[in-house]
Formats: sequence, C-alpha cells, structure tokens
Amino acid sequence: MLDASFHKKTKGELLNMLEAAFDANKQADKVVQENADKIRLLQDEVNFKAKLIADGQTLLDTQSRKAEDLNSVIFTMGEEIEALKKKLDSTESSRKYAQEQLAKKSEELESVHDLLDAFPNPPARKSSHEESYNRVEYTATTRIAVWLASFINPTINLKEGK
Repeated sequence: MLDASFHKKTKGELLNMLEAAFDANKQADKVVQENADKIRLLQDEVNFKAKLIADGQTLLDTQSRKAEDLNSVIFTMGEEIEALKKKLDSTESSRKYAQEQLAKKSEELESVHDLLDAFPNPPARKSSHEESYNRVEYTATTRIAVWLASFINPTINLKEGK
C-alpha cells in the first residue's frame, strides 16, 4: 500500500501532506455547499415562475379578452423557465462535479486514516463503547494529535477513552 518513498518522508512532510488533504476536503465541502445553495435558489425561482404561469392560465380562462397579452406573458415565462432549467442543469453538473471531488477527498481522508493505522501504536478510529449509539468515530486530526501527544505522555490514548 505504501511505496518506498513514503518511508523516507519526515513527520513534517507527512503532516504537510495531511494538512493539504484536509484543506482540499474543506474546499470541496465549501463548493458543494455553495452549489447546493444555488440549486435551492434556482428551484425556488423555478417554482415561483411555474406558479406565475399557473396563475396566468387561470386569468386567461376567466378573461378571454386579454388572451393575446396573457399568451405573450406565458410564452416569455416559458422562455425564462427554459433558461432557468439550463441554469439548473449547469448547477446540477457543478454539484455532481463537486460531489465527485468530495468523494475523492473522502478517499484521501480514508487514506489518512489508513496511514494512521500503519503508525506504531495508532490511536483507535472509534471509541470502545459497547453501545453503538455511544460510540464516537474520531477525526483524523484528533487521532494525529493523540498520536503525537503520546510521545510526550505515553499514557494518552484513545483506546481506553483517556
């Protein structure tokens, strides 16, 4: 799993690699959140425009003398909806890309956990509570901090909840 060049890296280099992976993961999370917010706004706008079209149809039925004007409005709104659908498709594509990036970063984070598991006396990934609802899954940062702190105070570990 680990090549020979990995074993030649210093702790500082490894920590820099870990920090870069965490930063990239945070950026991917931010992009996903931004795109999700954009999608919600576009969906609200599409729903609003769709309601306007429905209201226009009702008005057309009750006021036939304004039929030409309403048809023009409906046509314009239809064009706007098509434009919004294109924006939504584009945003969906961006969201999909961001999700793919997030998946890649999640894989990288899992690699960080695998790397920590390869360290001597690695901190546990999860707390040792018997009940699954009390079990805590530790972050890679927590595990690194505990592993480094164990050099200063060997009694520090996550295996016993200390």
